[in-house]
Amino acid sequence: MYFPGNLREKDVALSIGKLLRVALQSRGIDVVMTRAKDTLIALGDRGRFCRADCDLFLSIHVNSMPKRSGYQNISGMETYFQAVARTADEQRVANMENDALRYDADRGTGKDDALQFILKDLQTNEYLRESAVLAA
Repeated sequence: MYFPGNLREKDVALSIGKLLRVALQSRGIDVVMTRAKDTLIALGDRGRFCRADCDLFLSIHVNSMPKRSGYQNISGMETYFQAVARTADEQRVANMENDALRYDADRGTGKDDALQFILKDLQTNEYLRESAVLAA
């Protein structure tokens, strides 16, 4: 409500990302941003920014809200991390978010052998545990 007209969510998210980059770098943490200017990065390409030595992949989003009665009293934040959906609402949100992947043409075939599947599953479970701790 304090921003000038025509300010868009993507501009706010990018500004937050830049401020967070400065704060993390001041603590000696290396930061690689998917975008440092107003460019669109395809959903399937974003994960490639997290290299082998990447410890955290963070995605910043901003929700908008039209002016209405009581809108000045709204506050808070949401934290999400990738996990298995446990409720119908969580599954609905996951389906909506993942629906964008169908537009990505450069996706692997997924024909890994059994050992690769097991190793990937173990890795994913560890990432889920770490993500839950960070989100908390």
